[in-house]
Amino acid sequence: MSAASPSLSPGRRAWRRFRANRLGFWSLVLFCTLVVISLAAELVSNDRPLIVRYQGQTYFPMLKDYPETTFGGDFQTPADYLAANLAATGGATAGAGAVVAGVTERCVLWPGAVVGTGEVLREAIRTSAGRTVLVR
Repeated sequence: MSAASPSLSPGRRAWRRFRANRLGFWSLVLFCTLVVISLAAELVSNDRPLIVRYQGQTYFPMLKDYPETTFGGDFQTPADYLAANLAATGGATAGAGAVVAGVTERCVLWPGAVVGTGEVLREAIRTSAGRTVLVR
């Protein structure tokens, strides 16, 4: 006679039954993967730059809030990086490969963005995919 195998705990039995359900198991894997990706969402979708170089100093706005006075402003309010970027460039910033055939006022154009002939873009951000976000 062979030795009796030790019985499994109720939790281990439930896990084995769950693993046997392929759809349920892979749904759990997908769900956990999406949760882990969402933890990095603030790095991808935010209103602040990751790194700022200003007058030879390096700043990390994602980790610390800096007042306007740090970047030459007058007040202790949180820095407005879009306004500072536009002021530093005279009112428009265009990334490499951006095509501007129209009129832009206080705009940020991502690399590869296009502003067509006859188009007027005011106080906006234009992406390379053609999406426009107003920043009024």
